Amino acid sequence: MKIRSEQLDALLQQEELKKRPKAAEGFGDLFAQELERQEGASAAQGAVPPVGARAMVLNPLLMANPVEETGAVQGADEAAEVAGRLDGMLDKWEHYSRQIGAAGEADLKGAHGTLEAISGELSQLKEQNPDLADRYPGLGLVVNELEVMSFTERFKLNRGDYV
Repeated sequence: MKIRSEQLDALLQQEELKKRPKAAEGFGDLFAQELERQEGASAAQGAVPPVGARAMVLNPLLMANPVEETGAVQGADEAAEVAGRLDGMLDKWEHYSRQIGAAGEADLKGAHGTLEAISGELSQLKEQNPDLADRYPGLGLVVNELEVMSFTERFKLNRGDYV
């Protein structure tokens, strides 16, 4: 008999429920538990100094150099900006596909202009972020895929596949 992940998950949930302490029956018991937890936390907090306090007392130079941001927020903003630009390019791809796919009324000149706009935005994005693939591998893959698609579609359009 093979153990399936559903069976294993159910067993782990049952064991976790058994390990949990019994919940208080009434409001008074619940209130008493909460007060005990808060008193225990405040007593422990008063006895132990904050994490960096001991290091700052031992080394006053640590207090002279304030902690700087790690740049994670800036990186997230940058990734969001690149993702937003890629979203705009994907919208242009949808517009391009509607221009090419129109039955009997394909707007090839408009499609060529849209394709050139996409290619221009991609090259601009790659110039502004040369190490995009290193910092954000997922976004780098999307940019690479869009670049390949734009080259392929430009070749097909110039060859006359959509005439």
